[in-house]
Amino acid sequence: MQSIENHSISDTLKYHKDLVLLMFFKDMNKRWSKYCSLLMRFAVKDLKVRYKSTFLGFLWALLVPIVTMLVFIMVFSRILNLKDVRILSVPYSVYLLTGLFPWFFFSTSIFNAATSLVDNSNLLKKVYFNRTIIPVSIVVSNLINFLLSLAVLISFILILKIKISLALLFLPVLILLQIILMIGLVLGFSSLFVNFRDIKYGVEILMLIWFYLTPIFYTIDRIRMLPVFAKKLYMLNPMTNIITMYRDLLIYGRMPYYLMFFKTLLICVIIYIIGLVIFKKSENKFADLI
Repeated sequence: MQSIENHSISDTLKYHKDLVLLMFFKDMNKRWSKYCSLLMRFAVKDLKVRYKSTFLGFLWALLVPIVTMLVFIMVFSRILNLKDVRILSVPYSVYLLTGLFPWFFFSTSIFNAATSLVDNSNLLKKVYFNRTIIPVSIVVSNLINFLLSLAVLISFILILKIKISLALLFLPVLILLQIILMIGLVLGFSSLFVNFRDIKYGVEILMLIWFYLTPIFYTIDRIRMLPVFAKKLYMLNPMTNIITMYRDLLIYGRMPYYLMFFKTLLICVIIYIIGLVIFKKSENKFADLI
């Protein structure tokens, strides 16, 4: 009899446990759906505002990297006649674009999101919602531009008859990796800007330095001349590895080195956690400081 009662209690506890888990996952799913819906609204709004009075619209997302590419080609292949340009197995234009498109996705998102909380100060004071949506929506709106740019780039690669392999299927994973890094940075910078308005100018300087420390217009082989410590420090730059992996997938038709991928993943996750912690610690003061 006691055995039957124990069995019945055990079944009841198991049932309640399963019910609690089910309710938890339903609630999480509801919250996530609401978050994504609001996030997309903000992202679409950002795109509409950005291109509202422009004639070319989305084409500006293509023109800026392309014009930058043309300048680099003129300077490095024609004027300076750099060795990097001559030893490449693919056209220098393709090499540049596979670095410039991810970089402009990265830098534009950081620039725009850094001031996003202050730019939406009226909304923050009037309505309560998850504040992370504002800076993250800037990343999402730029992601839409980036995906369209990638489609153009892949078409260009195909026109030039550069072989594309099945490694390209790994591209969404790489894009997600870059987004993790960017969300961490935009959360951190946007929350710091609320407290310190000088952050805006600090971000501009940081992006300029970061650009030249990333192998966009030169090959990564250039770092061989650096001391061992400097090489290790250079390779801690997550954008160095991310752009190298974009080139592996898009123009060299090979999977990224797994050690590079997991090392970059670890760095991106750490930056994401730091950015989220900074944001959450400052979140309650936003309405008072803006």
